[in-house]
Amino acid sequence: MLFQDTKLLFNLLPNEISLSYITNNNKQFVKTVPLVYTTNTKTNELTFGLNENILLKDDDCFETFQILDSDYNVIVQDDIFEQFINYIFSNVLFIDEWKNDLSVIESILVFQSNIQKKINLNSFSNKLRKLFYNIDSPLSKETYQLDSDQLASMSYTTTQDIEKAVIVINIQESFSSSSVYINGIETYKKKTKMCGSFLNFQLSMKGELSRNGGNLNNSNSLLQWKDSTTWLTKVRSLMMNFITLNSYEKDELKTYYNSHGLDYLTYKDRNLNFKINLDSLEEIKRVFLFDNYVINDDTNNITVKSINSLLKDTFENGLALDVQLLSQDTNEESNENKSTLSNEEEKKIHDFIFESYPTKPKSYAYKVVPSKSDIKINKIILKIAPTLLIIPHFENSIKKIINKYISDPTVEIIVEVGSDIWSVNHHFATNCNDKNMMLLFNKN
Repeated sequence: MLFQDTKLLFNLLPNEISLSYITNNNKQFVKTVPLVYTTNTKTNELTFGLNENILLKDDDCFETFQILDSDYNVIVQDDIFEQFINYIFSNVLFIDEWKNDLSVIESILVFQSNIQKKINLNSFSNKLRKLFYNIDSPLSKETYQLDSDQLASMSYTTTQDIEKAVIVINIQESFSSSSVYINGIETYKKKTKMCGSFLNFQLSMKGELSRNGGNLNNSNSLLQWKDSTTWLTKVRSLMMNFITLNSYEKDELKTYYNSHGLDYLTYKDRNLNFKINLDSLEEIKRVFLFDNYVINDDTNNITVKSINSLLKDTFENGLALDVQLLSQDTNEESNENKSTLSNEEEKKIHDFIFESYPTKPKSYAYKVVPSKSDIKINKIILKIAPTLLIIPHFENSIKKIINKYISDPTVEIIVEVGSDIWSVNHHFATNCNDKNMMLLFNKN
């Protein structure tokens, strides 16, 4: 139940959304909801979230789909998105007639990374604004899109360290990325698909999944096990021991994982069985951490960079850039002008967003330029998906890679995981009560 003058917080990742709200400066966590839905192809019924009873059914009529892609774009039709929002308000927040009664909500703050510089009509925030606009809700003008990585970089920066770099590293279920911030300005960003879902994909491709001793040939079911928050994620806690590679000989690995000394590892949960060869497991670990992976399709080859390659690029190329501050705002572009889109409905929503969320003029301008000297690092913020931390030694393995590229041993590495990953967002939402300030941080 929400109370009057509530700020509703949507902490967004491509695979899940964590809901919380602030009333009278008190934060309440509500729930984390997977951004997926399952459809019954026989009845066309939709089920939001992950339902293990459905996933474990030996039936080929269930298919599970993502709502967002790894770039945070909404990839479902507007009617399905509206059904998902209805599920959030009705089943999670318990506002039954929510379209007619949102008066208790003062504003909605959507926190995410990877926000485009121009208005993106496919972003979660803008889809939400469009929905509120269509039902004539005041929240269409009070839904703010905020860069969680930028806020994190600023929260750990003091005035004396403002010109030092803050590096934000995200290793999540749906993507991995790293960004460099100087003076609160993002000077560099790199992104890769090497992530938790990639581990699940590799496990499902290289391992053997069976049900009650028989082969599991149902392609729809297999796709469900590849999902980032289903049964296969639990398998990782046993299968993926992220000790530094080669620190155990293979015979020791057999003993560690499997007392029978076999060349493969097994895992059983309920009526499902999983088996994978030790060599395949070592290959998955090596590719994830150190080797790039090439995906071959009909049109081109896509190189998925390893975690090591992502960080190497960041420390070698990202720290070669600096911010040159200018005296007046002559460099930064304001919100793009009114749309020239041919689709009338898109144009109407685009122009509404442009007018309702104006960019506040700044008293400075800046250019991102090649650095004339070595950029010093203030802090490194490491954000890790909680489900990846069930892998033993995962955090330490990532830290070891980071330390290879740090020449200053005094640089602090701050790890944000679980509820801590949203603490900066909650602090901002609690203390920012001025609309002009909200517009200053808002990204359309």
